[in-house]
Amino acid sequence: MLSYSLLILAVIALVVAFVKPEDITPLFRGDNLVTTLVWNFFPFLYDSYWFITAYIAMLLLLPFLNCLFDNLQEKYINALIALLAVFSIWVLFFGRVGAWNNVTYAICGYLIGGWIRNYSTNHPRLLQTKYLIAAILLSSAGMAAFNYISASGAHVVTLLGWQSQTKQGIQILPMIIATAVFILVDRINMSATPSILRNFVLKLAVSTFGVYLLHENMFLYRLIWPTMTSLLPTPTSNVSTVLIFIAIIVIIYLVASLAAFLLDTCIVHPLERVILRKASVYTKSKIGTKH
Repeated sequence: MLSYSLLILAVIALVVAFVKPEDITPLFRGDNLVTTLVWNFFPFLYDSYWFITAYIAMLLLLPFLNCLFDNLQEKYINALIALLAVFSIWVLFFGRVGAWNNVTYAICGYLIGGWIRNYSTNHPRLLQTKYLIAAILLSSAGMAAFNYISASGAHVVTLLGWQSQTKQGIQILPMIIATAVFILVDRINMSATPSILRNFVLKLAVSTFGVYLLHENMFLYRLIWPTMTSLLPTPTSNVSTVLIFIAIIVIIYLVASLAAFLLDTCIVHPLERVILRKASVYTKSKIGTKH
């Protein structure tokens, strides 16, 4: 994460020095410069990447969360997951109570993962493939419907404060989709798939994290979407809007995946190996000195 932030910062600083793009240059001026430096040098403390911050917070809480599975019955774990799900939709009632945040998101995800590991075999009928696919389709439809309604500007939308929730949406629904997809994929017999496909999936999974780091970077997301929309034609119908939207997502994902693969292979991973090797040598020397 830090490697990506600092590498991109160095490249963008050079670009600003010579090209001065109007979307990026203000970030290097006045008080914005301090924010830019803090964002890139302290990404965890500044919450630069929300998912990484949530993940690290979850790691710190793991000993306590594991105690829940060791000491509580399944019904209490179910109740806790349900309670967190309620927290995720609480804000939809007038937009005043923010009981759901990145940390509760991570905790809920971990509890769901623990439930799958410990209790999923107890519910074969509930977790039938047809029900999982239905959960994916219904949750996707619910997300689309909510975004459509929240962007409509209707009086009830304003009253409930949904206009400020268009981006976040009903946050438990993506988790339901992810849970169902995970269970379905976990059932695939990977040993029966060709090795080329397995290796491709593994490489794709690794690069996906790089895609996230690139896309969520404070500089790149200001450049990626305007650039893509300027390169593609303006949609003239609902069908063309959907097709162009899909094309933008696919192109951005493929280009970012390639960039992440090159960065990891040529810079990040070699740098990490050097740092770990130096740290290992330093630690061994300190241990040797004590003895």
